[in-house]
Amino acid sequence: MGALLLCAAAGVARGDDASSGGSGGSGSSGYQTTVTADRDAEVSSLDATAAAARKRTGFVTVLDASHAAEEVTDLAEVLAASVGVHVRSLGGLGAFSSVSVRGAAPGQIAIYLDGVPLSRDVATGVDLGDIALETIDHVEIYRGAVPLEMGGALGGALNLVTRAPGRARTLASASLGSFGARRVVAAQRARSGGLDWSATAVYAGARGDFTYFDDGGTPYNLDDDAWRAREGNAYDPGEGALRLRWGERRTRAQLGARALVKAQGLPPTSSLPGAGAALDTTRVIYDARVERAGALALSASAFGLAAREHYVDGDNTVGVGTQDRRYTSLGGGVSGQLGWTTPRQRLTLAQELRTEWFSEEDLAAGGTRGGAQRWAAVLAAREEVTLGRAVLEASLRSDLMLTEPREGSLPRPAFLRDERPTVRDAWLSPRAGAKVRIAGELYAKANFGRYVRAPSFIELFGDRGATVGNPELRAETGLAGDVGLVLAPRPRKGSGVVVDRLLCEAALFESRPHDTIVLLPVTRVALAQNLGDARIRGLELSAAARLWRRLTLSSNYTYVDAENRGPPAGDAGKRLPGRPAHELYARAELVLRRGGRSLGLRYDVAALAGDYLDAANFNPVPARVLHGAQLALRPGRGFELTIDAKNLGDARVATVRPDPAPGPDLTSIPVAVADVLGQPLPGRALFVTLAWSTP
Repeated sequence: MGALLLCAAAGVARGDDASSGGSGGSGSSGYQTTVTADRDAEVSSLDATAAAARKRTGFVTVLDASHAAEEVTDLAEVLAASVGVHVRSLGGLGAFSSVSVRGAAPGQIAIYLDGVPLSRDVATGVDLGDIALETIDHVEIYRGAVPLEMGGALGGALNLVTRAPGRARTLASASLGSFGARRVVAAQRARSGGLDWSATAVYAGARGDFTYFDDGGTPYNLDDDAWRAREGNAYDPGEGALRLRWGERRTRAQLGARALVKAQGLPPTSSLPGAGAALDTTRVIYDARVERAGALALSASAFGLAAREHYVDGDNTVGVGTQDRRYTSLGGGVSGQLGWTTPRQRLTLAQELRTEWFSEEDLAAGGTRGGAQRWAAVLAAREEVTLGRAVLEASLRSDLMLTEPREGSLPRPAFLRDERPTVRDAWLSPRAGAKVRIAGELYAKANFGRYVRAPSFIELFGDRGATVGNPELRAETGLAGDVGLVLAPRPRKGSGVVVDRLLCEAALFESRPHDTIVLLPVTRVALAQNLGDARIRGLELSAAARLWRRLTLSSNYTYVDAENRGPPAGDAGKRLPGRPAHELYARAELVLRRGGRSLGLRYDVAALAGDYLDAANFNPVPARVLHGAQLALRPGRGFELTIDAKNLGDARVATVRPDPAPGPDLTSIPVAVADVLGQPLPGRALFVTLAWSTP
């Protein structure tokens, strides 16, 4: 909490000293932040986030991931340390993970990778475990106000940017750790004439066989409690990414491609025996972009995606009945933007056309097929006006969508009609934002807008595990807004400066989702259905500072009040599951340098309040506090040794007090420290990485 206190004490002084600069607009719609190439990733992230705060009307966090190859971490772990972000995981590095921003469901978060929408039409949400952080340069987290080109996400958006070409550099690293973890990374950046290129290859795997507390599926019967080794939690992914860039200062072109091959175990819940199910994934993505800067800016881009997944649940441990299914999806799109800029105004016009085709085969039933196809068109406009110290922004987005089921013979549950109608939708999403420079680099911000999410193919027509689609689903809609303050002074220089970097944010937010799509149990399956309204509101506080150019302190706190307003009537007024009310994260990092050598020490702590697994709030998840530490030693000649320790306190089981208690002699029960669907999380773990790189 030291950084928060420092912000409170130094805010006025830094606001007076900072360069006033211009108010600035929210930047072009193709905005990307460039982070500093510095081993101190905390400082790089702080600088990039402060630059985005000065530029955008919305609230943005930028995370430097360019040194992920030199430590053992993953995308889910990095995101979980950010304000307003909650990550749900099946447990352990590389496991299935999804992200929630400001209490919004994972399906209400738009996720883009180099402009390619990973939040695809096939299924809701994105598995963060499918994205190798080592291939990413930086991550932009938009909380609330989402850029126009990133769709209508109610909670926010993530933009993942691949390692960009630049100064020539070679890197190689190898890691070993607990639960059979292993990883090898190789990366190269180079220039040849007017062509810059970068390539990264990553292999990472683990057995995931950590020991966990198992209540046998009977939380109130303590006689069958036991400690067991996790089964079916192994994973073996390999991923590669290539990016090319060429052109002049005003005109540039980029081309990118990446491929993923992954074998992933899907462990059963703790109360079921067996090794669980398995999901094998193969995916290829490409993107291309041409842009010309200037008062009249032009850009055009295209993307393509192909993916195949093979899902097997032979022991009936995840879904209902054995399953052997293959899913294939193909997608692509083109987009263009035209921007006109004057000293006080910026107008942006954008369009997008995309399509996605999906097919599922029931291999256990002789290869019977089903599927769907979707066409979408987007027209959007945004205007920004600078009026003295204020920047006002207004935008309007129009989405047209046609979803057609493909003819097939896949069986349907008896309670659903056999025909699958074509779905036609059209939406308008107006949004507005404002940023006012109060003094120096102290800004007040406010944003408000309407957001829409169409149901996915799986939610409409699918049959996957225990999930059954419903073609009568309506799109989710909602209103969201926020207001807050940001102190983002530029870095200070000089030998006598104690605090050379400082960033503070405080924001209040609220959203009102309508027709939220959830999975509810019906006749032994989970059917996608529309619920009524919900109200989600909360508070974000974050601060970061660097002292004496050696010590970086950062902390953030998120409060979320997520109320279910039904139906069903019995759930109205209760908390939405999977959204802890309180999250606190604090981190201290000390970097000592001498000549070409350095020593880095880091400590962090994450505290989460208790939560619930179900809408009725009957199945509690205990509060947890997780501690971590890292030592990074650079002896010179490009070598680096990093030791990461996670969950130092070995938090694996906690005590909860049921309300009401089931009996006078059972007022408290032990519960595994868990996450999604009650899946247990790993205990204490240790990882070692040896890396070598050129300057």
